[in-house]
Amino acid sequence: MNWQEQLKYNPIPKLLSSGNEAIAYFTKHDLLEVEAESIQALWRLPEVQKILNKQQENGSWKYGASRHTHIRSNEDYDQLETYRALGILMMICRLKQRWIGF
Repeated sequence: MNWQEQLKYNPIPKLLSSGNEAIAYFTKHDLLEVEAESIQALWRLPEVQKILNKQQENGSWKYGASRHTHIRSNEDYDQLETYRALGILMMICRLKQRWIGF
């Protein structure tokens, strides 16, 4: 028995027609196990480019409006933002550790 037989509703058509290229890609690749376009296409998505364009020269991301510097330093907030940005890229593009040098 496959995983789809366990569900009352087949989510595949909705996932493929979601309008989200990352969801459609991983639906094809992971759930349908069919050859999808290169994962590199996900790196060109506007939401990914927006994140990448905010990366600093040193590889970090700057935290937006840090109003709480009396609690933590800007460096702490920037570190938090860097982890958040990398987490989003990992979800969307399956960023791997070997690609970012960890």
